[in-house]
Amino acid sequence: MYFKNPDNLPELRSFLMAHIEIDADDLEEIQIIEPELPKPSVDDKGFIVDLLLKTKSGNDIHVEMQTGKETHFKERTQLYNARKTGEQLKKGQGYQNAKRTISIIIIDFDMFVEYNRYHERLFMKRDNGEIFTKIQEINIINLTRIEEINSYNREQAFWGKLFKVSTKYNM
Repeated sequence: MYFKNPDNLPELRSFLMAHIEIDADDLEEIQIIEPELPKPSVDDKGFIVDLLLKTKSGNDIHVEMQTGKETHFKERTQLYNARKTGEQLKKGQGYQNAKRTISIIIIDFDMFVEYNRYHERLFMKRDNGEIFTKIQEINIINLTRIEEINSYNREQAFWGKLFKVSTKYNM
């Protein structure tokens, strides 16, 4: 809710710059979009996200916070990202016009069985490890791993600790 307030855009920019690779110029203009992703048809599943943004150049950023482990959370995250990417182009537009869809998922649990880190960037990759495309990007921010933040990344440390603060409202 804090980031949805237009008065807090400087803080939102700071958070985004700390966690994703994006030009600062692209964040000069951030549009907060309706968080319900449109359904292509009446029979399709509806998706509502916590925060949906469009940058100056047209990149989409989806921010989601999840405190409890949920069945099929990985699949849900991928489908949100794919739906937003898929709705970008209209009939007759070339694929070169597609912009990035960046998901930032803040969790307070270990998502992976092994090798959990504070911040992981996920892309579709080939078997040899080569990135197939950067059109879709998922960033996992794992608050249980705050102690692993590099001491040189003060911005990530600030945001990780802030999200981890407990109050009577989020305990």
